Amino acid sequence: MVFSGIMGLSMVSGHAAARQPGPMDTLSKNLDAVMAVLEDARFKDVADKNLQRQKIITAAESVFDFVEITKRALARNWKLFTPHEREVFAGLFAVLLKEVYGSKIQSSYNGQRVVLIGQEMVTARRALVKTKLVSRNGDLPVVYSMRWHNRAWKVYDVRIQGVSLVQNYRSQFNSYLLNRKPVDLIAQLRKKVVQYGGGR
Repeated sequence: MVFSGIMGLSMVSGHAAARQPGPMDTLSKNLDAVMAVLEDARFKDVADKNLQRQKIITAAESVFDFVEITKRALARNWKLFTPHEREVFAGLFAVLLKEVYGSKIQSSYNGQRVVLIGQEMVTARRALVKTKLVSRNGDLPVVYSMRWHNRAWKVYDVRIQGVSLVQNYRSQFNSYLLNRKPVDLIAQLRKKVVQYGGGR
């Protein structure tokens, strides 16, 4: 099987909540950090590309909720996994997503810029942050689904031109687990991680 893809507020006082950055502010800061790495002249040398990719991955780790992404991607299949299998699978899936994300961002960057359009509060703890990637070939709409968790806004899904990262993987996992066991999917995922060079 080939895996494709890339990649309300807690109960605090109004005064305390006001000091917390909102979802768009959180994402904006993260995207600025990624763009700074992409544009850093120190990484123009091919020999420094691995370090650049690692810095992009580090930025992703600060804003993406990989456990939540894993749960949503497995959906009803989550209950088929033992607690240990869930932990192993979530760890491997996070590594794969980070490697794919880092590699895709790095290889496809050609002077594009990100424009933040706005945020929509779905509930007090969930939000959609709408952006677009502007390039010579046109604009690419990208929408980030975010939730308030552990006193921070975290991304749990990304839609690129309307295509959901979570739904993309969910479809593949559902299909795979129709006739196979969680342990088989874990083994397949481990192979994919090795292929992408995860855990360098």
